[in-house]
Amino acid sequence: MQKRYASDPNVGPRAGWPPHKSVEESLEIIRTVFHNDHTWAIELKQTGESIGCIGYYLYGESNITIGEHDAEVGYWVAKPYWNQGICSESLRLMIDYCFQEQHFEVLWCDCFVDNPASERVMHKCGFRDTGAFNLCSHLYLGDDRLVKIMRLDGSAYIETKLFALQDQAYADFQSKLLPTVKRETVIGVRTPDLRKMAKQICKTPAAQEFARVYPIGRERFQHLYCISGAVPAVCG
Repeated sequence: MQKRYASDPNVGPRAGWPPHKSVEESLEIIRTVFHNDHTWAIELKQTGESIGCIGYYLYGESNITIGEHDAEVGYWVAKPYWNQGICSESLRLMIDYCFQEQHFEVLWCDCFVDNPASERVMHKCGFRDTGAFNLCSHLYLGDDRLVKIMRLDGSAYIETKLFALQDQAYADFQSKLLPTVKRETVIGVRTPDLRKMAKQICKTPAAQEFARVYPIGRERFQHLYCISGAVPAVCG
């Protein structure tokens, strides 16, 4: 696999390394670069074939400046498997591992500005543009190509994941009680964290005006207001 896909001139340069020239070169890179506990092969579920690589750099190893308790992630997938969601799925799995098992504070990622496909993967997985750019001279052609720097904060990621899991559980429960209600309109304000958030939202002037127009019980008011579409305007 490694030589066949890693020799593709459309793959390596996009990720910052030169195309491999021989099987021996690929094997040497596997032994010297990828042989650690934070780099993994990306395999096809159907066949088990290795079609790429994903991993993270620790503090002191990364291509950019990161914190002592941070990591920089990187990945590549062979060209025949582009645009199939494989990178996004692999990156999400590794993000879960990095935050939940390794407890990093921030994950960083960067891509060459002429590689928008990689940037889209990062955005899909929750990374946000820092507005910073950098030249990485130790990357292939890095002296002349800017990289865009992205970041994902662990606290924001865990909170988002928590709310998503709570919403999913609550929506499943609520849809059984009210099968005619669209699931995407259900927000789980009865879970502890979401109840707290709902109470804070409902103290705002906009929410109080909503309560004046809809004089109903407190919990029904919280729920109705949160699914009314007004929350983004209040929280934004």
